[in-house]
Formats: sequence, C-alpha cells, structure tokens
Amino acid sequence: MGALGRGPRRFLSCNAFEILVARDRQQNHELTFTTARGNDVWMHLLGCEGPHVIIRKPREKDVPPETLMDAAHLTIYYSKRRGTDYAEVIWTQRKHVQPIRGAGPGTVRYAKESRLAVHFDEKRLRTILARQESIPTT
Repeated sequence: MGALGRGPRRFLSCNAFEILVARDRQQNHELTFTTARGNDVWMHLLGCEGPHVIIRKPREKDVPPETLMDAAHLTIYYSKRRGTDYAEVIWTQRKHVQPIRGAGPGTVRYAKESRLAVHFDEKRLRTILARQESIPTT
C-alpha cells in the first residue's frame, strides 16, 4: 500500500457518499485500479499533478452535484494547486480510466470526462475536512 502503509484519506460528502483521496503516485494507481469499481466516479485536477480521487457510487444512486463539488475541493486541496482560488477538475466513471504502460504508477488516460469549474470555498473545505474518517477502507 502506498504512503508508508497508510491507506487513502477517507471523507464523507455532504450527502454521505464516501470519498477516497490517494496520498502518492503509487496509491493513485492502487486506488484507481484496485480499490475503485467501474461505476465509481474518478477525479483529477486538470493539467496538474495531484491525487486521484474516487467517489464511491452505490448502484441505485446518482452522485449529486454537491458531492462532486466536495470531492473537487479535496482534489484541489491535496494537489500542487493548493491555495488557488480557481481550478478545473475532470471527472469520469472509473471504467473510462486506463493506465498508460511504461509511464509509471498513477499515469493514466481517460475518456468520456466532464469538467467541473471550481471557485474554491474555504468554508466548504473546512466542513469536508471535519468529516474525515479514520476507518480503514474495504
């Protein structure tokens, strides 16, 4: 497991969806290709190195826009763009994300993505960070 044996960071969105945030490149790969299921939502900051973020999607539910925005804030906060007022985050279903052979762990190509324009909200971030879970992921 990446990051010295620690699992990904785990949060609950405002709608009680589980959000997982990788800690390093190796964990990006593990989270995306071992932990995530095909219909889970995968997120990454557009054009910048950063964590892979997974929103666990129950079969019977769609991911609400507020959960997407919560996860997007975490994507920015744990990236090299931390502190920015604005960023774009891409997201797609995990089944549309593929590793790039020979490019190193966590390097991917994706399809059928959407973009989410995020005007960073510090109050939202504090609320999300307060909902961090310490329970190991399954």
